[in-house]
Amino acid sequence: MSETYTLNQKLTPYRTDSNGYIQSHATTVPSPGFPLILTLSCVEERKCYKLEWRTKGGPFMVSSCILKLVDPQGFKAIESTITGVYLPASQVGSVSGEGSKRTYSYESAFTLDVELHCKAGALRTPAEVAAAERELKLAHSTFVSRERKTFAQHAHETTTAQIAQDVALVFPLSQRVLWATEALLSQSSPYLKELLKSKFSETASRTSLKAAFETANLVASDFDDSDDEADQACAPTVANVEPKAPFKLVRITQTSYTTYAAVLVWISSHHIAFAPLRSTSRTEESSKPMAGQACAASRDISVAKDANLPAPASPKSVYRLAHLLGLDALATLALENLASQLTPKNASYELYSDVACCYPAVRDVVLTYVVEHWNEVGKSKAASEMQDKAEQGELPVGAAKTAMMLAAKLADRQK
Repeated sequence: MSETYTLNQKLTPYRTDSNGYIQSHATTVPSPGFPLILTLSCVEERKCYKLEWRTKGGPFMVSSCILKLVDPQGFKAIESTITGVYLPASQVGSVSGEGSKRTYSYESAFTLDVELHCKAGALRTPAEVAAAERELKLAHSTFVSRERKTFAQHAHETTTAQIAQDVALVFPLSQRVLWATEALLSQSSPYLKELLKSKFSETASRTSLKAAFETANLVASDFDDSDDEADQACAPTVANVEPKAPFKLVRITQTSYTTYAAVLVWISSHHIAFAPLRSTSRTEESSKPMAGQACAASRDISVAKDANLPAPASPKSVYRLAHLLGLDALATLALENLASQLTPKNASYELYSDVACCYPAVRDVVLTYVVEHWNEVGKSKAASEMQDKAEQGELPVGAAKTAMMLAAKLADRQK
């Protein structure tokens, strides 16, 4: 079925100016109930006419459209048939023609006839168009998410065994190992590229993992990292399974296995799952250890849903590693996730965390939230607890600068 719209209007595209001269002017065609907005304009010297159109609502498909513009002498200045045209909501279409060489008065009336055919339901209101666009974006996002998840599952599987991989990332503190190719790591990260081509003894080619898991004299990360707790919950890799081909060894002591596993999979698939902030579980009644247990339980649920994917990783831990490796897109993604998890109850914990005090980008994300929600944040248990820690000198290095920045921004807010 098709819908037909017709329009027949008399137009006077001329008027008398202040000096008494007759001048042409652009004329919008009255078109109640018609789906197009039509405007007629002309160039008087050449007697050329242009009819422009755009949609009143959303975009739609025109099956056919017949346009006729007749001057007062019966001359067809415009006669055109348009078929199979898609009209976007913001686009302006036009058709031109040449009139007779006569001179017209300001009372000269042109006749415009338009017959428009389109498929039934082709015309949509702006609200319907917006709803359709949201549905399309959601479908696309769902499709992309599924595709990335499929690639992520494959990427995660390849990190657990050598199988043509030539780099072993060993985590002595958790007794685990991840595998990757030197080509992928070098292509993805300037830091890893320089590390793998360096002359450090650990990156020299070898054939055995013996002694790679030794923990003597190792210095662990100084950061309070919830991903370290996730590592402790993982079953260690069987260290006596020897590789089948030469490889380069990189021992990781400052970043957890959980974080690296998530980042390696993101490099291959752009899929990553973030863990909830441990501070979110620090409610009015819970302690920090209890919050860690709640965070670990949440991770366990996520892992149980899909054991073929790496465990969710802390957005702060992911940011630290992405910052080190030069993965700017992932660093931005981690900051966005961190911002999305902030609440008046946990923001003060995050503002004075060791990561925020060490990394300005993390601090600025949290600081912006705290200033915008200070009426609620300032009354929270977390704010009171951080105040007590400050008085006892228990906050991380850099917390004083953060406090001064907060005070300055709150003062500016009051101006």
